[in-house]
Amino acid sequence: MINAVLAVAVLAAGFVQGATGFGFSIVAVPVFMLFLPPITAVPVMSMLSFVNAVYMVIQCRAHLKPRLVLPLIAGAMIGQPIGIYFLTRLEGPWMKIFVGAFMTMFALVLLAGWRRPIRNQRIALPFVGILSGFLGGSSSLSGPPVVLFLASQDTPKDTFRANLVGYFSLLGLMAQTQFAFHGMTTRTVLGYSAAFMPLLMVSTVAGHRASGRIDERLFNRLSMSCAAVMGAILVVVNLAEVLSP
Repeated sequence: MINAVLAVAVLAAGFVQGATGFGFSIVAVPVFMLFLPPITAVPVMSMLSFVNAVYMVIQCRAHLKPRLVLPLIAGAMIGQPIGIYFLTRLEGPWMKIFVGAFMTMFALVLLAGWRRPIRNQRIALPFVGILSGFLGGSSSLSGPPVVLFLASQDTPKDTFRANLVGYFSLLGLMAQTQFAFHGMTTRTVLGYSAAFMPLLMVSTVAGHRASGRIDERLFNRLSMSCAAVMGAILVVVNLAEVLSP
């Protein structure tokens, strides 16, 4: 039963990522953390997200801009190891509460249409990368800071999607190296990743092909609404566990 729920989450998350260029971890992480410990869920999500991003960047490579991606990666190289350190030290329920609260807040911010353009983009990008790397290492939620930043800068749709997945592919490669170094790429992690990889690829391809035929604004709102609800459920379930005598 649990594997069936996780499979549905991967299908939905892959479709969202294929259609919009982001959202895989936003949709899937809360579901995975309801049923798996963070020390397992995060490496699995990271591996699936990495494969997803590599496929997407091949499709969108014509719109890649190294001047956007490379400063983000430079910042992520600082933030990611710190995030992984917290993942290995913070107790499971508290990590899930953190992830759920952050997820809900981010989804609500996007739904509210928050925009704060930053004039000096070159200075801001490495700091966005540091925060993104930290969140990616600790929870596999590297996307929200970058999504908010690019959206606030009114980045064109094709550039937005291509550079998000370009960044995610490089960040994912770094993450796999870090997780392997820390001994977190276990048989369990590899087993879940291998089991869900075919579903991921099918749903990502379907989402990418459907991207031109769907109302992307409505689709994004529905996706973020689901993410907000799942994040809130994650907080409530784990708060109840922490507070129970």
